[in-house]
Amino acid sequence: MPLVTELPPVVRNGQKQRVAVRVDRHTLEKRRWRVEADDGTDIAVDLGHPCRNGDTVLETETSSYFIDQVREQVIKISIPEYSTQAARLGWILGNQHLPVELREGRILLAYDEQLLAKLQRLGISGEVGEDVFSPDPHSRGHHHH
Repeated sequence: MPLVTELPPVVRNGQKQRVAVRVDRHTLEKRRWRVEADDGTDIAVDLGHPCRNGDTVLETETSSYFIDQVREQVIKISIPEYSTQAARLGWILGNQHLPVELREGRILLAYDEQLLAKLQRLGISGEVGEDVFSPDPHSRGHHHH
Protein backbone atom coordinates (compact mmCIF):
# COMPACT_ATOMS: atom_id res chain seq x y z
CA MET A 1 0.00 0.00 0.00
CA PRO A 2 1.46 3.37 -1.00
CA LEU A 3 2.02 5.85 1.83
CA VAL A 4 1.64 9.49 0.75
CA THR A 5 3.76 11.83 2.91
CA GLU A 6 3.89 14.70 0.43
CA LEU A 7 1.82 15.65 -2.58
CA PRO A 8 3.53 14.95 -5.89
CA PRO A 9 4.15 17.80 -8.34
CA VAL A 10 1.23 18.30 -10.69
CA VAL A 11 2.17 16.91 -14.10
CA ARG A 12 -0.59 16.64 -16.68
CA ASN A 13 0.24 13.56 -18.71
CA GLY A 14 -2.47 12.51 -21.14
CA GLN A 15 -1.00 9.01 -21.23
CA LYS A 16 -1.78 8.28 -17.57
CA GLN A 17 -5.14 7.04 -16.39
CA ARG A 18 -6.81 9.49 -13.98
CA VAL A 19 -8.19 7.62 -10.97
CA ALA A 20 -10.60 9.18 -8.49
CA VAL A 21 -9.97 8.93 -4.76
CA ARG A 22 -13.41 9.67 -3.33
CA VAL A 23 -13.20 11.25 0.12
CA ASP A 24 -15.73 13.12 2.26
CA ARG A 25 -15.11 16.59 3.70
CA HIS A 26 -14.56 15.34 7.25
CA THR A 27 -11.80 12.97 6.15
CA LEU A 28 -10.15 15.74 4.12
CA GLU A 29 -9.96 17.90 7.25
CA LYS A 30 -7.57 15.32 8.74
CA ARG A 31 -3.88 14.94 8.03
CA ARG A 32 -3.86 11.13 8.33
CA TRP A 33 -6.32 8.77 6.68
CA ARG A 34 -6.65 5.68 4.52
CA VAL A 35 -8.89 5.11 1.51
CA GLU A 36 -9.47 2.80 -1.44
CA ALA A 37 -9.28 4.50 -4.85
CA ASP A 38 -11.79 3.75 -7.60
CA ASP A 39 -9.42 1.19 -9.14
CA GLY A 40 -9.09 -0.70 -5.82
CA THR A 41 -5.68 0.70 -4.84
CA ASP A 42 -5.42 1.12 -1.07
CA ILE A 43 -3.77 4.46 -0.23
CA ALA A 44 -2.58 5.77 3.14
CA VAL A 45 -2.13 9.53 3.59
CA ASP A 46 0.06 11.12 6.28
CA LEU A 47 0.60 14.79 5.44
CA GLY A 48 1.54 17.89 7.40
CA HIS A 49 -1.58 19.61 6.05
CA PRO A 50 -5.05 18.59 4.84
CA CYS A 51 -5.72 17.77 1.18
CA ARG A 52 -8.21 19.64 -0.97
CA ASN A 53 -10.64 18.61 -3.66
CA GLY A 54 -8.75 18.12 -6.93
CA ASP A 55 -5.31 17.55 -5.37
CA THR A 56 -3.20 14.83 -6.95
CA VAL A 57 -2.17 12.54 -4.10
CA LEU A 58 -0.28 9.82 -5.92
CA GLU A 59 1.49 9.31 -9.25
CA THR A 60 2.45 5.86 -10.51
CA GLU A 61 3.91 4.76 -13.85
CA THR A 62 0.41 4.35 -15.30
CA SER A 63 -1.99 6.31 -13.10
CA SER A 64 -2.57 9.69 -11.52
CA TYR A 65 -4.74 9.57 -8.36
CA PHE A 66 -6.72 12.71 -7.54
CA ILE A 67 -9.06 13.76 -4.72
CA ASP A 68 -12.71 13.73 -5.78
CA GLN A 69 -14.54 15.14 -2.76
CA VAL A 70 -17.96 13.60 -2.12
CA ARG A 71 -20.92 15.94 -2.57
CA GLU A 72 -23.08 16.53 0.50
CA GLN A 73 -26.31 18.25 1.39
CA VAL A 74 -25.83 21.99 1.85
CA ILE A 75 -27.83 25.14 2.42
CA LYS A 76 -27.17 27.81 -0.22
CA ILE A 77 -27.96 31.40 0.74
CA SER A 78 -27.81 34.23 -1.77
CA ILE A 79 -25.83 37.21 -0.52
CA PRO A 80 -28.24 40.15 -0.21
CA GLU A 81 -27.93 43.01 -2.66
CA TYR A 82 -28.03 45.72 0.01
CA SER A 83 -25.11 46.16 2.39
CA THR A 84 -27.26 46.44 5.54
CA GLN A 85 -28.96 43.13 4.75
CA ALA A 86 -25.60 41.51 3.92
CA ALA A 87 -24.13 42.80 7.20
CA ARG A 88 -27.13 41.42 9.14
CA LEU A 89 -26.73 38.03 7.47
CA GLY A 90 -23.00 38.01 8.29
CA TRP A 91 -23.72 38.91 11.90
CA ILE A 92 -26.35 36.16 12.25
CA LEU A 93 -24.15 33.48 10.70
CA GLY A 94 -21.06 34.68 12.56
CA ASN A 95 -22.85 34.34 15.88
CA GLN A 96 -23.61 30.71 15.05
CA HIS A 97 -19.87 29.89 14.68
CA LEU A 98 -20.64 27.80 11.61
CA PRO A 99 -18.19 26.66 8.97
CA VAL A 100 -19.06 28.57 5.79
CA GLU A 101 -17.89 28.60 2.21
CA LEU A 102 -18.10 31.87 0.32
CA ARG A 103 -18.74 31.73 -3.41
CA GLU A 104 -19.61 34.42 -5.92
CA GLY A 105 -22.96 35.76 -4.69
CA ARG A 106 -23.59 32.83 -2.31
CA ILE A 107 -22.80 31.41 1.08
CA LEU A 108 -22.80 27.65 1.58
CA LEU A 109 -23.47 25.97 4.92
CA ALA A 110 -23.54 22.29 5.87
CA TYR A 111 -27.17 21.14 5.89
CA ASP A 112 -28.84 21.01 9.26
CA GLU A 113 -32.63 20.83 9.54
CA GLN A 114 -32.76 22.93 12.71
CA LEU A 115 -30.43 25.54 11.26
CA LEU A 116 -32.60 25.80 8.15
CA ALA A 117 -35.71 26.28 10.31
CA LYS A 118 -33.93 28.93 12.40
CA LEU A 119 -32.82 30.82 9.28
CA GLN A 120 -36.37 30.72 7.92
CA ARG A 121 -37.72 32.11 11.23
CA LEU A 122 -35.23 34.98 10.85
CA GLY A 123 -36.48 35.67 7.34
CA ILE A 124 -33.43 34.21 5.59
CA SER A 125 -34.28 31.91 2.73
CA GLY A 126 -31.91 29.11 1.89
CA GLU A 127 -32.00 26.63 -0.93
CA VAL A 128 -31.17 23.02 -0.04
CA GLY A 129 -29.08 21.11 -2.55
CA GLU A 130 -26.04 18.90 -3.01
CA ASP A 131 -22.58 20.28 -3.67
CA VAL A 132 -18.93 19.89 -2.76
CA PHE A 133 -18.62 21.83 0.50
CA SER A 134 -15.15 23.21 1.27
CA PRO A 135 -15.51 25.70 4.11
CA ASP A 136 -12.76 28.16 4.87
CA PRO A 137 -10.65 26.54 7.62
CA HIS A 138 -10.76 29.81 9.59
CA SER A 139 -14.55 29.70 9.80
CA ARG A 140 -14.69 26.71 12.13
CA GLY A 141 -15.49 26.65 15.81
CA HIS A 142 -15.28 29.08 18.69
CA HIS A 143 -12.29 31.38 18.94
CA HIS A 144 -13.13 33.47 22.01
CA HIS A 145 -10.10 34.22 24.16
